Amino acid sequence: MTNGERGQGPLGHVTELRSAVFLHSADKLSNHINVTAAMQSVYTLIQNCPPLQPLNKDIGSLSSTTTTTAKFPRTDLDTLATWHTLPTEIDSVRNILRNSTVSASASLGPFGFEGHINDESGVLILLHIMFASVTKCLPRELDQPKFTVVAGNKDVVGEPDFIYKSGSSTKPKIVVEVKTDWAFPQLGSIVAEWPAAQSNPRSKLARAIHQIYGYMTFNHLRYGVLTNYEKTWFLRRVNAPQGGRLEISDPYAYNSTSTLLEAWVTVTLLAENNWFYTSPTTSPAPPRRATILTAPPSSNPYKLRHTNTSGIEFIEGVDRSRVGVVVRGKYFGTEVVMKVVDASKEKSAAEELEHEVSVYSALRSLSGSTIPCVIAYIEVWSMLRILVLQDCGINLRMYQNGGGSLSTVRDLCNDRLAELNALGYMHNDVKEENFAFNNGNVRLIDLGRASQGTTSESVDF
Repeated sequence: MTNGERGQGPLGHVTELRSAVFLHSADKLSNHINVTAAMQSVYTLIQNCPPLQPLNKDIGSLSSTTTTTAKFPRTDLDTLATWHTLPTEIDSVRNILRNSTVSASASLGPFGFEGHINDESGVLILLHIMFASVTKCLPRELDQPKFTVVAGNKDVVGEPDFIYKSGSSTKPKIVVEVKTDWAFPQLGSIVAEWPAAQSNPRSKLARAIHQIYGYMTFNHLRYGVLTNYEKTWFLRRVNAPQGGRLEISDPYAYNSTSTLLEAWVTVTLLAENNWFYTSPTTSPAPPRRATILTAPPSSNPYKLRHTNTSGIEFIEGVDRSRVGVVVRGKYFGTEVVMKVVDASKEKSAAEELEHEVSVYSALRSLSGSTIPCVIAYIEVWSMLRILVLQDCGINLRMYQNGGGSLSTVRDLCNDRLAELNALGYMHNDVKEENFAFNNGNVRLIDLGRASQGTTSESVDF
């Protein structure tokens, strides 16, 4: 779902929307399963789920979206192939579901939406409740399976609409991207339409596939899901003789709800066993008219450069901030910190990152001493904006939690602020998390709210 589709976002007018989503009384997520002596199989539970109903759309006020074309092609996307084996894999999982039990009083659905829908927020909530409900009924051998939103998760790169995770880890195992059927209508075969879509600079199909594939790639995932409510497609990345390949299933219709849920459970179980995937190939060359970044720039790192994933390695999530995720990783072999924003969805976050880069440029005389060095400013696949920075250590909140005393670094913090203020800039977000500490050195970080000004700043810790 793009920024244009998002409207007020998946959390916009939640109170009204959640009251409009109706559920069977036994399907509240907090008490979905009532344990009693009588049991039923998960297979029976899914088969008895009433079919989803057509959306009651307010045609006159449907939200719309604009479509852009990625400047650089994705690995494995010259061709798409059909995931032919998924129906067979669903058949195999049915046997597992027949032998997995839940309370006889448990039920799924009916899931629906009262009133009109004119943007994707209601669709998001409805799908969230449905998939989260069936995920809670997965075989008991799985460790804490959860279908959830990204909010606050530092281990997710980008802003997919939903993720599947399990266990104590916050790393996703499946990413899910939601469109609306009016913004992403699909009447025919995606595999058959793909060659024409690839050559169409305004293709919504190419945009949607590029987006879900990007989330799968950035998070090293084998499996993904794309849905417009009317139809749902399941995707997987596989090895092939000529390198990696992306496969996509035939669509599963909303009104064949039990089969759709079986497919979701099947892909979830497949992901549990084999979720991690790194493409064996690199992205193909861009069109000749483009200039691709093949090594760290030696000059003007403040200028946005369009590139592919070559040389970028995401290793560890550090924090999820108000504008994106902060990740430790490597950039052409150099250990760095990367501030990552999903520009395909979060326009305001991309604008703030652009502002932050302009501040770093204005304060370049302080680079490496007062503030981190900027190594590169790049955009990957017209999706992620990444500010690549010198790794200056842990923030002072982490330092304090590890037993360090803030009083010992207070003067250094005030010195950094004074150096910033002396050049006519104010940080405007002075707190422990925005100072980095390493080997006795303190540097100011997170300049997204910095502005020109003459007021002197100091720490109050």
